Amino acid sequence: MAQTPVRETLLQQANRQFDTQAYAKAIALYQDVIDDGLLPANQRQMTFLNMGYAYLQLGDSERAASFYQQALAEKGLSGGLTTHYLHYAKVLANLGQMQESQRYFERYQAEKQQDGRQMQSVQTYTKKRITYRLDYLGINTSDAEFSPMYYKDGLVYLSGKTSVSSESTQKGYLDLFYIPNRDEIKATTTLHSDGTETSGKETNRPTASASKSSRLGSDAYTRPTSNDSRTLGSYNSYGLNSEAATSTGEVAKPGKPVSFSKELNTRFHEGPATFSADGSRIIFTRNNFNEGQKGMSEDNNIKLKLYTAQWGNGDWTNVQELGFNSDEYSTAHPALSKDGNLLYFVSDMPKGMGGKDIYVSRWENEQWSKPINMGKELNTRQDEVFPFVDEVGNLYFSTSGRKGGLGGLDLYYAVLSKDGTKVIEVIHLDAPINSKADDFGIVTDGARTTGYFSSNR
Repeated sequence: MAQTPVRETLLQQANRQFDTQAYAKAIALYQDVIDDGLLPANQRQMTFLNMGYAYLQLGDSERAASFYQQALAEKGLSGGLTTHYLHYAKVLANLGQMQESQRYFERYQAEKQQDGRQMQSVQTYTKKRITYRLDYLGINTSDAEFSPMYYKDGLVYLSGKTSVSSESTQKGYLDLFYIPNRDEIKATTTLHSDGTETSGKETNRPTASASKSSRLGSDAYTRPTSNDSRTLGSYNSYGLNSEAATSTGEVAKPGKPVSFSKELNTRFHEGPATFSADGSRIIFTRNNFNEGQKGMSEDNNIKLKLYTAQWGNGDWTNVQELGFNSDEYSTAHPALSKDGNLLYFVSDMPKGMGGKDIYVSRWENEQWSKPINMGKELNTRQDEVFPFVDEVGNLYFSTSGRKGGLGGLDLYYAVLSKDGTKVIEVIHLDAPINSKADDFGIVTDGARTTGYFSSNR
């Protein structure tokens, strides 16, 4: 009886090392537990699955196969554990056992369908030819317009100059702009699904509310800014303001942008942003500059932080920074889930997979929880940026770190587990959405019938 807490503590230590992706340490601790010969029966399968996965991550397919065999001999897998069928299929493929690998891949697919996920593999997905029509929008200028986001019936996006003045070598700063009715946004050029291009006067682009056959539109992004400037610069008007009142006192002309908010837009970077489903809450990116004071990291840089505000009295109020921000690393590019309980964002915080990774935090007890890295299934050694979540829970993002991309930043979407914290499958979006240039910052519906994205093609 006295020894039981020791064994349980050892197992808990092993699980903790596994959860933090310290796989070599986890394996050693798990092996100690197994060598005791007293591993609880209800923990055997989970322990063997974890060891199989850990060995897979360390590149030891033979040992991974051994533990997966023991785990699957216990009983079949269900729920979130069915992803281990896919992992085991990868292990078997690494060992050259292709027929057996295919059997477990098919079992994984069958379990997904039984769970009602109704998802397809990459191979099945790409067999289904999907065509899109791209519209180059009339809101584009010689400056940067990018990272669109739905807000009520309109569209919020970032815009800023590439330099403050002809004498300045510094980058300009980014503000949030708003078009109250996105149905009024016009297209200047259209790239049709057959590859032909039509140019002419600005015409209203079809929208989801006007036609069910609408396809994804496109806006432009000029390369010299990605909202990660590490230096302060002077502010200059972007020249996009209309006559004279929304919350900023401006009257929006049909299809034309106005400054989004007097309260939020400052002389430093603002955006990208995300909104709660009812439009009452915003979470947005801003330079580390609060109440007239700039925050500096130890290496004398100004990082990016995430802030939140509530709508009230005709503008956004009660601006507060999120609790997991830091002066020593950036947090940016927020994306809320439909229910508002999950926040995905980008950060270069320590112990990540690459330069910038995507993390997720959960709204618990009236605060955002400690962020969790979305893991190697999504993040690479390169940057993963500009996340967005559609209404069915697919997580869109851009990266140049995956094989098979067309060039520059490519757009992908990840199918997630039911709790939204684990990646089941990552799918590359075909041309013409992706191109040889940088393509990113997409907003769309769950069926990807219409939407907006940014490109510097």
